[in-house]
Amino acid sequence: MGIGNTTTSSAVLAVLLGADVEAVMGRGGGITEESFRKKKAVIRTAIEVNRPDRDDVVGVLSKVGGFDLAAMCGAFLGAAAARRPAVIDGLISTAAALCAVRLCP
Repeated sequence: MGIGNTTTSSAVLAVLLGADVEAVMGRGGGITEESFRKKKAVIRTAIEVNRPDRDDVVGVLSKVGGFDLAAMCGAFLGAAAARRPAVIDGLISTAAALCAVRLCP
C-alpha cells in the first residue's frame, strides 16, 4: 500500500529487540532500492532523534510507532484477556504482538 506502517513497525521491532534496523526491516509496498535505502536511514534517524527506552513499550510506541500499532497491540491484549486466539500474519502484527507480550507477559 505504501502508507509507512512497515517503517514504524521496523523501528519498534529494532528498539524492542535491540536489533539492527536492517535485521528487522520490512520492505513495504513496491519500493525501489533507493527508497529502501532512504527508509533504512529514516528509521535509524527516528530512533536516534527520539531515543526510545526499550523497557518502556508505551514510550516506544509513542516515539517511533503509530496509532495502528497501538490499536493492534490493544486488540492482542483484549484477545488474551478474553482467552481468544488472534492472528499474527506479518511484520506489522508481529511488532504489535511483541508490544502486547512485553506489556503483559
